[in-house]
Order: sequence, then C-alpha cells, then structure tokens
Amino acid sequence: MEEFDFDKWHDIYCNIGLINLNELLNNEDKDTLKRLGYDVDEKLYTKRDFDHWLGNFISDYYIDFENKDETIPRKKLEETTVTRERYNELLKKLQKINYYIVINEDVIKFNKISGTEDENFDVPYYVMEEIVDYIEQTAKGNSKSMKWDNVKAIIRLALINNRLSEEQADFLIKNFYREK
Repeated sequence: MEEFDFDKWHDIYCNIGLINLNELLNNEDKDTLKRLGYDVDEKLYTKRDFDHWLGNFISDYYIDFENKDETIPRKKLEETTVTRERYNELLKKLQKINYYIVINEDVIKFNKISGTEDENFDVPYYVMEEIVDYIEQTAKGNSKSMKWDNVKAIIRLALINNRLSEEQADFLIKNFYREK
C-alpha cells in the first residue's frame, strides 16, 4: 500500500485550482449569493479557498433547528431578500459540490492504481447524489442499510446504462460503503 504523502496533498489542497463555481452554479445561485454578500470570482478555487469560502457561508447564516442555541449565525438572513428555504437549497448544492470534489479525488487515485489515467471517469450526478445522501444519513445514524441498497441499485443502473464500467462501479461500492 502506498504511503500517504502529506506534502503532496497539502500542495494540491493549497495551490491547485480545482473548482470553477461559475460553471457549477446557475445565474439564480449566483444572484442569491450576491444578495447574501458573496461574489463568485472568475477563477479556479483551490480546495482550501473553497473550504474557507463555504465555512464562512455556513457560519454567516446557518441555523441548526434541532440545536438552535448552538448555532448562532453571524448575520441575519431576515435582513436580506433571501428566504431560509432558498438559503438551505443553495447550501445543500454547495455541500454536494464539496463532496463531489472528494469523490473525484478518489477517482483520480483509482485511475492511477488501475492504470487508466487517460480514461474519463466522471461519476454520474444521480450516483453522486445518492452517495452523498447515504454519507449524510450514515453520519446521522439513520437507515443506513436501506439507503446503501439504494446506492447499489443506482450504481447498477449506471452500469446497465453504460455510464460506469464494472471496475468503476466496484470502486465506488468498495470505497463508499460505511458499515463495517
């Protein structure tokens, strides 16, 4: 097994632009962000920049309704023209972008291990969405095995529709199953 190279990871994390929010967000998302005081720059964000940006977005307006006393936002959403529902939708989308970057980093590792560095291994959005939902549910301790069955079914569907190869499907199943 290859040893983890922290210096290489840190260099990529801090210096390599990976995330183009202008391509990943639609005009409505960008308008909502602008009304909340956030600009989407014309640049590739590093994972570090994006993590910092997303952290600020969350701490500025997020409220955990199960533990309201523990999450006191820095700014009041009521002072903007953005509804709580719209904020939560946008937050969910931004978190999925964050998870997608992690999934694609694992895909790059898979391609190097399997010798398919030139092969394009894009995880279909509907597969990624199910995996993210499964990870969130697992973190909360909710219906894990039933949710994992949904993930496997979606991966099999992508396999049948030739959106994933057998090796790619096996890779996703092996790397994202959380019940040991």
